Amino acid sequence: MTAPTAPMAPTGAIPPTGLLLYDGECGFCVAAMRWGRRFARSPARTRPWQEANLAELGVAEEDCRQAVQWLSPSGRSAGAAAVRDYLASGRTVSRLV
Repeated sequence: MTAPTAPMAPTGAIPPTGLLLYDGECGFCVAAMRWGRRFARSPARTRPWQEANLAELGVAEEDCRQAVQWLSPSGRSAGAAAVRDYLASGRTVSRLV
């Protein structure tokens, strides 16, 4: 996981199963999330960053504009590492990642 670019959120703000923030206004991102949810079968939550309380989560809007964000109680990652971490949290892919 990469080092946080913003202060970590209070533990209660991040679901214990993790949270993947993606761009809800990007058609590719939305389609990729639909596929990812079906394929990974992850208990983690997914949410468009535009609908999330970024201040409560400790994430900068600019970070979300640049890359998908993975938040979990154990850390934070962005971009391809965030996708890897989300997929690894799932029941299907965790054995492959």
